[in-house]
Amino acid sequence: MFRRLSGALFGTRQERFEAREASRLAQLDIEYAEQARRGELPIQAELARRAEERKAELAAFPPVERMTARIDIRGQTLFLYLQVSEEERAIINQSKLGEVVLEDYPMFSEDEITLFVYERARQLEQHDRGLRNPQVIQWSNEAAEAMLKTEIAAKRKQRRQVHLYAYLHMPYERYFPTMVEAQAYGEKLKKEILPKIKQLIERARGSQGTTQIIEF
Repeated sequence: MFRRLSGALFGTRQERFEAREASRLAQLDIEYAEQARRGELPIQAELARRAEERKAELAAFPPVERMTARIDIRGQTLFLYLQVSEEERAIINQSKLGEVVLEDYPMFSEDEITLFVYERARQLEQHDRGLRNPQVIQWSNEAAEAMLKTEIAAKRKQRRQVHLYAYLHMPYERYFPTMVEAQAYGEKLKKEILPKIKQLIERARGSQGTTQIIEF
């Protein structure tokens, strides 16, 4: 009798709680929608702030008559500000130079793969703590090791390609584990990648042909 009564009372309280919770969530939805409409959500405010910063930053770059680049290294992040003239941009678009791949490198470094293996081993160790049968633990470890080898091989195969048009998005930025690596990449940009872009533009300009008017 007492148990049935307790169950009935609990059910009534649970129903009231669920009703109040549903009402609270509905009110939050209304407030969220209103904030979104006014553009007052934190993520929207942050995106708006960044857009304004980028707009102000780009305004400091006047039009150029020939390809110009500025490289800024702030801590471990490199920023490339690459500008081209209107003529050079037209050549890039007409010749589809934006689709040219200028960098092709592994998506995951060996340090990142090592960290991934460490994290997997930690998860497996936590999983094994709940097991008692040594045979089951062995099977679990063997299956996990086989899966890990497959995942590592897949990560090592993945590569990231950087097309020419990516560098034209101001600023083009890359993060590195250390400032030394960021500085080394800055040198690579100056000595290899940027000269290559200029060479591609000049080569495309020369292949557009010429028109001659001959008078007799």
